[in-house]
Amino acid sequence: MVTVGYEFGLTGTRSWLPTVLLVIIFTTVTLLIADLDRPQEGLIQVSQQPLLDLLKLIGPPGS
Repeated sequence: MVTVGYEFGLTGTRSWLPTVLLVIIFTTVTLLIADLDRPQEGLIQVSQQPLLDLLKLIGPPGS
């Protein structure tokens, strides 16, 4: 985003298509990270069963 703003400053013109696309991509990546941070909620849901199986295999922490 900084590079696009710098390029706009050098040329003195603005192109709205790259700006809008960059904002959409940035927003999508941010929302994807937030969604993946909560594995049981949101659009992408990930099962915790493999982690529970591993915990059962190696034992609880501190033992």
